[in-house]
Amino acid sequence: MKQQIFYSVVDFFRKSSGLDIRDTLFISQALFLWLKLTDEEQLDEDESFQGSENISEHFEKFIHIFYDGYKYATRRPLKLDDESLNALVEKIKGALDKGLITYFEVVEIAFQMSLNEGRFEINAPNELVELGCGLIDGEVRDVYCPFSASYRFAEALGLEGKECYLEVNNVFDHAWIKISYELKDLKHYRELLASDPVTSPVLIDNSGLRQFSHTIALPPFGVKYPKDVATSDMFGRFPEKSLMGEVLQLRHMLAQTSEQIVTFVASGFLSRTAAGEKQFKQDMIKQGLLHAVIALPEKLFNNTAIPVNALIFDKRKKAESVLFIDASGEHFIKKEGKRNVLNNISEIISLYHGDEDAFIEYNNPCGLLDLAVHASPEEIIKNDFNLLPSRYVLSHEQKELNRFLANNETIALADIAELIGPQAIKDEMDGEAIFYEYGLSNLNDIGEFVGEGKTVTTNSQISRAENQILQENDILIVNKGSVGKVAFVEQVPAENAMPSQAFTIVRVNRRLSDIEPVALFQYLLSPMGQLQLESMATGVTVTMIGTKDLKNMRIPVFSQQQTEEARQRRNKVKQLHNQLFEIEQEIKQLNHKNWVN
Repeated sequence: MKQQIFYSVVDFFRKSSGLDIRDTLFISQALFLWLKLTDEEQLDEDESFQGSENISEHFEKFIHIFYDGYKYATRRPLKLDDESLNALVEKIKGALDKGLITYFEVVEIAFQMSLNEGRFEINAPNELVELGCGLIDGEVRDVYCPFSASYRFAEALGLEGKECYLEVNNVFDHAWIKISYELKDLKHYRELLASDPVTSPVLIDNSGLRQFSHTIALPPFGVKYPKDVATSDMFGRFPEKSLMGEVLQLRHMLAQTSEQIVTFVASGFLSRTAAGEKQFKQDMIKQGLLHAVIALPEKLFNNTAIPVNALIFDKRKKAESVLFIDASGEHFIKKEGKRNVLNNISEIISLYHGDEDAFIEYNNPCGLLDLAVHASPEEIIKNDFNLLPSRYVLSHEQKELNRFLANNETIALADIAELIGPQAIKDEMDGEAIFYEYGLSNLNDIGEFVGEGKTVTTNSQISRAENQILQENDILIVNKGSVGKVAFVEQVPAENAMPSQAFTIVRVNRRLSDIEPVALFQYLLSPMGQLQLESMATGVTVTMIGTKDLKNMRIPVFSQQQTEEARQRRNKVKQLHNQLFEIEQEIKQLNHKNWVN
């Protein structure tokens, strides 16, 4: 019933006003607020609801005065019919008087519609708000909520009586948030300002950036800032040279917070090691400011499938280690349409606060205590400051792999082989040297390159191309996209054949090691080898394996018996593959044979 009442208002404005969906949801809420403020006698006579006469004019005047600077994205001038609007208002008033819907419920229904729409920047779902607020601890004197999507945290904390200060990105967000707060009768926010917190911070006092005891935020993802933002900052917030939004956003929050920060970042930021990002992470670990990283499931938002992670910084005490929690698994997911809803939030919060009693009481459901690991600075440095929890919170299979490697003699891949990263060769129309590029599409089911490669002709890059020509016994590991796939060059597919940039060439140096290429290839195909490759993969949209990780990969030193078994397995695979090919050809012949005559 509640949804139907609000939907009827949305439907009215959608049909009669020419507004897009964002503005339709906004003006639908504004109609309820208009009635609320009229009843509370907070409006002048010429902008309040006074009955059917000039009702459209009064309503439009209320919007333009109350939300000064906000403009509709209309396809035609906003013109409402007095009679139709009055009939709608009378129905709404009746529903409000009978308690069929409340102003608070109007806001929540509108928010869910905006969430489902997937085109809004303001989209922190309720369960993410519950988690973020639950991670805040200590004496909360005042809370800073920069960036538009953070207003949901401020709402939740404001309803608990906390003083919250908001800094949102644009006029539309300002108007949307203001209407939400007014309908919820929220009085505990002290500032609601429209400005970009990174480029133009406005919460300033005589000593510079105003300090808040706590900050909680959901910054926008994938933002890049101009170079001069960092270099010309009058507050000295940005010691690193980085164009990536996360570093600047985090540095801004650190500069304006005296105690604790709870924020959310995309997974890509945690694995990237570009100069500015790596320097930032080094500084956070060195100073002991980063206390926890919590991996969350993907698809928590309707407008992106990017998995996010909660970061907790704390200035009150230096962290001797970083707590990594992997809450990305099925235990923390509840399906809701196309979106995943974060589930079992209280367990994540208990893991962060170290409340082991909460799990002992339930006999540690799903092995949840195994999902939280404290990693020392030395371990993080060893992982090249990769902060993905999956690097530290190991699955049962990964633990078995570590035991296997610990109990066997191993050697780094770089100590037995040359690793070559193919480079792009520009195809030149007047090129005289001809090369053939083989990619993933040329890879068959048993790791052989087949078919014809892409022809590339060049004059200017002959030397580069010759450095990556395939040789017999080369092993190729896919390092981008379909990571984990492996190829073996037992016979070069063509003269001047070279792999695409999706591969890394692994060329075993027989002068350095007795390891046979066929044994290494079979190991990389095995469950242990595949798990090693999988554990090195980073990235969200496109998964990748870094060259440094491949070089450091530990390879078992195979015995003569194991090498012979690997060779026999490879020969058996090739034999079966050839038999399968012959069977497939025979099936084709039988299907195409004319048996009627």
